Amino acid sequence: MRNGTRHSQGQVLVISLVATVVMAFLGLGLMQLAQQSASAESTAYRKAQSLWRVHGGVEYAVWNLLSTDVGSAYSGQAAPNPAYNWGYNGATLSYPLGGGSEADTSSVAITVSAPMASDPSIRAIRAETDVFGKTAAARHLIDVDRPPPALNLAILTEDSLNVGGNTVVTSHSGAQGTLNADIHTNRNLSVDGSSVVNGFATASGTANVSGTVAPPVNPGNLPPYFEGVSAVDIPNIDPASFASIADVTISNPKSIPMNAVLDFGGTPDDPTIVYLNGDWQPAGHTYVRGNCVLVVNGKLKTAGLTYLEATAGGQFSVIASFVDLKGTSEIHGVVYAREEFHSSGTAAIYGSAISKSYDPATGKTKTGSVFTGNFDVYYQPHGENLLPEPPTAARLSYQTRGPGENW
Repeated sequence: MRNGTRHSQGQVLVISLVATVVMAFLGLGLMQLAQQSASAESTAYRKAQSLWRVHGGVEYAVWNLLSTDVGSAYSGQAAPNPAYNWGYNGATLSYPLGGGSEADTSSVAITVSAPMASDPSIRAIRAETDVFGKTAAARHLIDVDRPPPALNLAILTEDSLNVGGNTVVTSHSGAQGTLNADIHTNRNLSVDGSSVVNGFATASGTANVSGTVAPPVNPGNLPPYFEGVSAVDIPNIDPASFASIADVTISNPKSIPMNAVLDFGGTPDDPTIVYLNGDWQPAGHTYVRGNCVLVVNGKLKTAGLTYLEATAGGQFSVIASFVDLKGTSEIHGVVYAREEFHSSGTAAIYGSAISKSYDPATGKTKTGSVFTGNFDVYYQPHGENLLPEPPTAARLSYQTRGPGENW
């Protein structure tokens, strides 16, 4: 009987040992499976994060290439478009791959090059990051040769531009010394006399400069003026086209009384369109206010003390067939002339001046624009609906490579 009991006890012990070994192997397998699953999830997580990092690096480079800072270092391959940061050649960004206790804060290296000597507007962008010894990367080929926003310039003309007399072109009072007031013409440029341009001066044709051209923001120590740069697209805005959409129409602008004070209301998001059908020469002390687009289907000629300005915090734009500013007039906003733009006396624009120099009779470019006397332009950027949107880059190709993968 005792032998039977001992035999039974021995069997139970063997079975227990076998069960323990089996459970141990099962537990070990489950632990390994869990570890492999966690490792796979971590790898996938890090791959996704690293790809987003290099993608962000590429977009950061695109943003820099399309920035409006012409004072950055210049690549030297071609004269810069006045609204592009042509010299941007990369950066190094550093931020954590993940959150919490993760210690991986390796950087994203961004390089930008011009791979085609025949077309310097083509840019190759490469962004790389190391993820625990393995490299993830993205490479991008783009074309940044797009017309810049016309509103990024203090003065812009289609035909030749003459800045003379005591004309001063500078930034508005809140940004002097920190914002360039750049000027550009799609033909020939002349800056002479005692005129001063506190910005870059560029011309698609020739540039003759005897006055002062001194951009306050120029970390790359670029020459202050350039010849032979790309033309800037200026839209052909016909004042007559606003007749059917105007909120306010004045059929006979000469009926506006002397010393008139007009407030056309409107908001920055919904400006009032005021349409004057014919020439308008404000008389006496004339004040026009509001968030509005003032359209003159004819010649706008100021002679006395004329103030055209936005309501506080708003926007004001002027579109006219012909602009001739004299006397002590002030216009606070964007001033667009479809045909010719002339100024003299002590007139001033607090915004920007644009001339299409278009001859509607022939469809060709006509006489250039002249800014003389004591005329001043205090440049202030505007982003309203008057002119084209900012540029975008044409995406030619885009590739990404995960950590340790091949192209």
